[in-house]
Amino acid sequence: MVHSARIRSGDPMRLAAALTLVTSVLTVLSVAPSTAAEADETGRLMLVLDSSGSMKEKAAGGQTKIAAAKDALGRVIGALPAEQEVGLRVYGAKVFERGDAGACTDSQRVVDLGTDNRDQLRKAVSAYKPYGETPIGYALQQAGKDLGGEGQRTIVLVSDGEPTCDPDPCKVAAQLSDQGIDLKIDVIGLDVKGSARSQLRCIAEKGNGTYTDARDADSLAEQLTVAQTRATRPFDLTGTPIEGTPAPGSAPVITTGQYLDTIPLDGSLFYRLERTAPGSTFHAGVTFKGVTGSSGNAVNLQLFADLEGVRCGSGLAFDNSVGEKTPLIFATTSSWKSQADDPCNVQKDLYLEVKPGFSQNEIAGQPIEVVLYEEPPLKDTSGRGLATASPPTPWQTLEPTTPETVVPGSSIANAPVVSDGTYQGDLNPGESQVYAIPVGWGQDVQA
Repeated sequence: MVHSARIRSGDPMRLAAALTLVTSVLTVLSVAPSTAAEADETGRLMLVLDSSGSMKEKAAGGQTKIAAAKDALGRVIGALPAEQEVGLRVYGAKVFERGDAGACTDSQRVVDLGTDNRDQLRKAVSAYKPYGETPIGYALQQAGKDLGGEGQRTIVLVSDGEPTCDPDPCKVAAQLSDQGIDLKIDVIGLDVKGSARSQLRCIAEKGNGTYTDARDADSLAEQLTVAQTRATRPFDLTGTPIEGTPAPGSAPVITTGQYLDTIPLDGSLFYRLERTAPGSTFHAGVTFKGVTGSSGNAVNLQLFADLEGVRCGSGLAFDNSVGEKTPLIFATTSSWKSQADDPCNVQKDLYLEVKPGFSQNEIAGQPIEVVLYEEPPLKDTSGRGLATASPPTPWQTLEPTTPETVVPGSSIANAPVVSDGTYQGDLNPGESQVYAIPVGWGQDVQA
């Protein structure tokens, strides 16, 4: 489904914020950069290309459709990151007419999945010619087998027409998506209209993917690049590796920064926070990737003022992902209390507990990002000399401008930075998309 968002903020000061299209605007702590780490391997991508006879027809740009496809594919292959696992399958390339033997099973994997196959991809694209029928359903079945049964997998189908053979590709797409929510089928229609376009849209919808139109080589290259980037972008977490302890007494010390730990099979993770200035406030947050199909991806976040369990603050990270893709899950809390002499404001050491919820066995082993920021106290606690608080900014109707396409992030760590403007993208069911918006103290974000 295509969505547009108009974003407006004040002058960009450097406090990070992230916008997720499935939840709300998140405020993230601004901290020094840490070592980046991936919580998931890069996804596998299988390109499925239409080699039927109709690809010799002219596209909107004046080229034949096959020439536009070759042009676009050449650009995309040249820009593939070295670590991306990509393969190529064609259909309609060997058998000329529907009545001929094998016409409805005419699909070949011409380049195996791999990371060192760019020359093979270029040779296969060079040899790519319009020829036979359109057995889309069979080609999708085979592409599903090519990708295997686990992990992040994407089929990108490029086609210019309706299927001419059974099985029904919409039913095949539904069957493939039932095998695993981490498999999706993105579809790019090359200069298509009417019933052909409706059929291709159906394939994307049933396959948990996105349908987009392309009219010429330029638009096809753009859509292929977007599909390829989203298909292979991992869920990134960022931070310094650390190991929390099951009891607070032996907890490791953490200071302002970002850390990476692992959700345990049993019990909690504890960390000790050493206050550097009396009256400071600790802000803590966690982010992790939920497990597909879990009845409760849950983590409780709690701050304590001592080993006896005097609680300062808490937050709950929860998402039910039954029937959905792996969600982005987060929670925040702080130690601030209104009374200046409250133990949460004055104790030298505080303790942060990360406690998985009732479905701990389902999320055990998942990496989790822990973020901490110590906010210094006011120099003058009386508040004298502070500017008067501004009244809340009233909501303003935002007039859309020319939309810009941006590839969304899959986590806060890889979110693209956007500023004032209008942005357009595709949002699949159950998908989390994250964008970073520069915003300063006292500013509001409207989106």
